[in-house]
Amino acid sequence: MKKNAPKILAVVLLSLVAVLMIVAGSGSLTEIFKPTPNNNDDVPTVDAVGDNNEQTDNELNSDKLDSDATLPEEDVDYFPIKAEQNPNYRYYQNVELLSPTLNATHSTTEFTFLIVTHQTDKGAFKVVARTQTIIKIDEEGTIISRYSIKVNMDTEYLYSKVTSQGLVVAVKDNSKTYLYTISLDFKQAELIELPLFSSVTLFALNDSFLVFGTSSENVVYKIKNNTIVSSSVLQSGIIKEVYDFSNYYAVFSSGIEGYSFIKLSTDLKLISTTSIQNKSILAVAPIMEENKQKFIVAEHTISGVEIVKYDMSFSVTNAERVGIGLAESAKVFINGESIFLLLHASTDRLYLIDKNLSFTSSNNTTFKGITELYDCATTLNGYLTLYTKEDILTLTDIRNDGTIKSINLDIITNSAFLNIDRQGNYIVTYQTEKGIVSIGIN
Repeated sequence: MKKNAPKILAVVLLSLVAVLMIVAGSGSLTEIFKPTPNNNDDVPTVDAVGDNNEQTDNELNSDKLDSDATLPEEDVDYFPIKAEQNPNYRYYQNVELLSPTLNATHSTTEFTFLIVTHQTDKGAFKVVARTQTIIKIDEEGTIISRYSIKVNMDTEYLYSKVTSQGLVVAVKDNSKTYLYTISLDFKQAELIELPLFSSVTLFALNDSFLVFGTSSENVVYKIKNNTIVSSSVLQSGIIKEVYDFSNYYAVFSSGIEGYSFIKLSTDLKLISTTSIQNKSILAVAPIMEENKQKFIVAEHTISGVEIVKYDMSFSVTNAERVGIGLAESAKVFINGESIFLLLHASTDRLYLIDKNLSFTSSNNTTFKGITELYDCATTLNGYLTLYTKEDILTLTDIRNDGTIKSINLDIITNSAFLNIDRQGNYIVTYQTEKGIVSIGIN
């Protein structure tokens, strides 16, 4: 036994050297034995972009996303992040971020997506430069995952929309506009580079989407499967709404001397343009009346605000109209069953008008003293409004019949959005100095 001891020791030493060589080739000991989340919580690890330990390619590189792009190891996220318990709300989710700006929120049947612009190396989600992060939250307020647009320089948010192709986010830097189409599970992302635009508006179609870019002229692109299938140049103006009528698109554009009703073919060729002079368009919605397609338009002129019903000819002489009154400014929302107007003049006044252009309700007390109307969600039953009154965030439910119910949320903010989940619960997301908060309201 003593004679064999040196041989045994030599074998052990050689084995130990081999193990150390393998370790040296694979990385540090801390990398190999890096701690993982508590398995009892069933928490999957994810990298800095995407989820479920899959690296999502999202580094800008022509029309491809660089799969070699990685973030520092300390930036690994651990999901899900459950919401806090709160006696006042169904859930309370607080995301700490450096210098955040809440850009938009979008709801699908299962999730709410928060789009936030934030700073670099501090906060819940660390990024290389000031960029946009999309946060995915379920109906219980749990953060499921996040996707950060990784860039080498600061980007500015322009617009976003949920489409049949995925969540589309438009951003820009000093030289170009970047259009990201991100799958709702965050596992795939596609990129299209466009010329630099001052503003961008997106409209979802049945199997594609339209992109309106504004610079010295308006350019419209039709995009399907991450490919520009057609494009066209339009007259200058702000695109207010687009409707897909299968064989053509109805486009409403507001200009300096009035607004226009533009018909485009499905390959974006101009069919016709009807101009309405000396009036600006506040809101528009299509309705069916006696099996005929019509539009209800809220117009603003020097003589006041009018609600007008046009047929497809958009003939001013054939239109029905009702005057509302003088106003310095007006907010108008149309749900297809009624028209909700909030006029700002010497006093703020609320009006509800039905499809026959008859007044159903008005009052000057509910919105008296509001400082900002942040959001309005339309339903067939009415309107949910989110606004600040006496510096406090307030949620008001306005029904088509004029019934009103308000909830004082006791929240101070300068930016907020409202969503409704598939159970009919309200979701309010707002900005604070240190992050973004999302609350569920029964």
